[in-house]
Amino acid sequence: MRKVATILTAISFIFAANSSPSIAQSTSDIILFQKRINPVQSPATIFDEVGDGIANPVSGPLVLFAMVYFGAPLWVVGGLGGLGSQSTFLRKGEESYQSIHMPSGYVFCAARFNLTSIVPRSGKRASVVGVGGEPGGASVYTWTPRRKSHEGRSWVDLKIDIAAVKSDHFEQYRDKCNTGYKRLISCKGDKCDAPQGQWLK
Repeated sequence: MRKVATILTAISFIFAANSSPSIAQSTSDIILFQKRINPVQSPATIFDEVGDGIANPVSGPLVLFAMVYFGAPLWVVGGLGGLGSQSTFLRKGEESYQSIHMPSGYVFCAARFNLTSIVPRSGKRASVVGVGGEPGGASVYTWTPRRKSHEGRSWVDLKIDIAAVKSDHFEQYRDKCNTGYKRLISCKGDKCDAPQGQWLK
């Protein structure tokens, strides 16, 4: 996984090239949003299906998980609402790179992961996924091999729950948050079953 760690660090250039959008400020100390990472590699063709991160509504259970993790009351936890997050996606052959930027006035704090499926799950050419976090956002790397025509497609289907904290309230939640670049997950095939559902910073 050393290659994945190097790649995740290297793609921090995307953060420098793409600043967070200027948007209206939220009243919530902590905001939650979800992204789906779903690159699909078709077998032996020049066509690829790429899911480059789909924002989903925040569910009630996610809010409860965040309240427990942060020890925070309901009124300081909210969804994106009118805020926006920005993603940058790049596909190069069997590899994909995505950076998820935090809304203006917020910093990345922690993330939860739910890996729905990863194919292939075994062998030297099993699919790979890595996620890194830093105050500016999260960076995602995937490697999905182009398989032989009779072997079918390969993919990673990963859902990420992200908690961002208001920059001027960061010290209040520092012990719960990421304070510098950190590799959150880095795994291959059937080695990607854990950890899931935990807040990682």
